[in-house]
Amino acid sequence: MTKLVAISVALFVACGGSQDTASTDPIGDTPIADEPVADEPVADEPVADEPAPPAEETTKHVSIDDVQWEALDPEAGDKGPMAGQLWGDKAEGASWFLVKAPAKFPGAPHVHTNDYRGVVISGEIHNDKAKVKKKTYMKAGSFWSEPGGRAHITSCKTECMALVSFDGAFDFLPATETGDSPSGMTGANTLAASRKWMNPPGTPEGQDSPVKLSMAWGDPTDGEPNAFFVKIPAGVDVGMHKHTSDYHAVVIQGRQRHWEPGGDVVVSTPGSYFWQKGGTPHNDGCEAGADCVIYVTMEGVTDMTPVAAK
Repeated sequence: MTKLVAISVALFVACGGSQDTASTDPIGDTPIADEPVADEPVADEPVADEPAPPAEETTKHVSIDDVQWEALDPEAGDKGPMAGQLWGDKAEGASWFLVKAPAKFPGAPHVHTNDYRGVVISGEIHNDKAKVKKKTYMKAGSFWSEPGGRAHITSCKTECMALVSFDGAFDFLPATETGDSPSGMTGANTLAASRKWMNPPGTPEGQDSPVKLSMAWGDPTDGEPNAFFVKIPAGVDVGMHKHTSDYHAVVIQGRQRHWEPGGDVVVSTPGSYFWQKGGTPHNDGCEAGADCVIYVTMEGVTDMTPVAAK
């Protein structure tokens, strides 16, 4: 038995089993370095397509059927003069708007701070100084200019409608608040019957254009704003063309056609408005039945360049 115990102890010692001789380093305390891990490719985040910028607007149209009317005299309501905005904001600055009034509308002497111009679209309209011995009534296609600060009266013999273009904000002041015109404008009336027609700029010498122009105000060649009437015979298309300057226009007579290449043909009746950006090809025409007359204000030089059809 003693011999067996001795052999067991010897084997235990030989194998390092004694607690006194065991390693004091705790197992697992030595940190094991992590194996380097290769960077995994990160998938690109999907990028949402940015919306394309809106196409630049090159033409606008306001049909007379879509004009929103408001009473100029809240007390009179629709029994008095009504205004319909076409372009701009008459309360803030330069603008174009329509004014219509019932037959036998007497008007009243008043003053505006800013200059304005008017074009008769329908009916018979009188516009002049507040005190005149004889009233002159203007029919469709007639034109007048009214300086700011001048007391005047505007009345209608028959139910009437006119385009009014103000150089600044619209106001309505008592006739006693007279002053000076901001631009030095003088009042003038031009009857439609006295209008003189000529070939458009750029018409080859010796040729007679079926389309005619009649100047209303300004100089078409000096690069400053100017205005004129255009007459297009019934059933005639002008042909694709462009202008250097932007322009505003209102139809006075007939059924006018206007379109850009590849675009829809827009038909405008008297009182309808359209705007065209300079440098943009477009075409104009007049439907059969009656000649078209359009009032146009160019924001710069008046020219016309033919554009070849593609």
